[in-house]
Amino acid sequence: MEDLDLEVYPAAEPMPVTLGDRVMLVIGGGLAAFDPRTGNSAWTTLNLEETWRVTTDGNKVYRIQDRDLFGVEGSFKPLVIDSVDAATGRTAALRRTFENFNGLHMTAQLVCCADNMLYLVGGTGGFHRLGFQSGQSWYLVAVDMRSGAERWRRRLPPHKPDTNSPHFLAGRVVGGRLVLLQETPAGKVILAVHDSRTGQPLWSTPATEVEPDRVRNLLTVDNRHVYLGFGPLRALRLADGEEAWNLAGSQPGVSSGPPTVKNGVVYAVQEGLGLVAVGAADGKVRWAEKDGEGERADRTDPPVVGDKFVYSKGPSGLRQIDLSSHTTSGMYKTSGTRFIAHEPTGMIFSLGGPLIAGYRLE
Repeated sequence: MEDLDLEVYPAAEPMPVTLGDRVMLVIGGGLAAFDPRTGNSAWTTLNLEETWRVTTDGNKVYRIQDRDLFGVEGSFKPLVIDSVDAATGRTAALRRTFENFNGLHMTAQLVCCADNMLYLVGGTGGFHRLGFQSGQSWYLVAVDMRSGAERWRRRLPPHKPDTNSPHFLAGRVVGGRLVLLQETPAGKVILAVHDSRTGQPLWSTPATEVEPDRVRNLLTVDNRHVYLGFGPLRALRLADGEEAWNLAGSQPGVSSGPPTVKNGVVYAVQEGLGLVAVGAADGKVRWAEKDGEGERADRTDPPVVGDKFVYSKGPSGLRQIDLSSHTTSGMYKTSGTRFIAHEPTGMIFSLGGPLIAGYRLE
């Protein structure tokens, strides 16, 4: 597949997502969707979007309506959420207005959506170019997008002053729980889990010591555990946050990259070793790659898992590691830094700089 040239600004922090039979990403000049079979652009929008102001459940797209880049200090404009037609990129009829929240705040956020419930962050008080200020109050809110009814809201703690980074780095709904990676006022990263139906806080715990931007959009969770890297590879029980297993005991001081979980197996790149496969239930190492560039493999992005191979970035490109032999069996040259699988079409997509490229997923 030929590279698709898109105008992507580094500050946009784009992360491709699957959108029905297409792939979509947030670019500096708007949203873009393309046909994964051909690489042809399906549609683009011309609105300025930040990644945290757009979310999708894989079929529907929601976004916070354009903010006024020339807002006056202290000004207020109600926050409006609209939907984007996934087939055309045009603004759809669905629209919700929140009169008490200021839509001019850059850090107003759409965290995630599932089962027609949208989880958002809204703030009161006047607009300030330097972000969070005293006199503002911020809330995590659950909204039924079919009826527009607010189901619950929870007041958030103060955020870092004079910053334009949002409260949450990633969010998922799993098994009746809203799982959040949250940046604290001190710039630390914690896991915070709420009951998705009531908003009741269930548990929270430190997640990692790395900078918050390194884990933005990186949250690995299934029905039993949350899986964490950027430190020892470990699993926390979704039910109560207690540690289920931790590889630090068998591999002291060894750090891993962000993990991927599929079919009961967790995959991650271990420092100085390469790709390892670990049982999701028990934390036992199933296998580790045997040769190739594993000890120099990249630990910033999760592996992509197919039926026959696992794909992981190395110094020479995107490595194709055989699930049977545990050795590198192929290599794709790529400048990509973010990778996702689009299983319906059997493709992997890599994004790096202004280009998105597609490779065969097996």
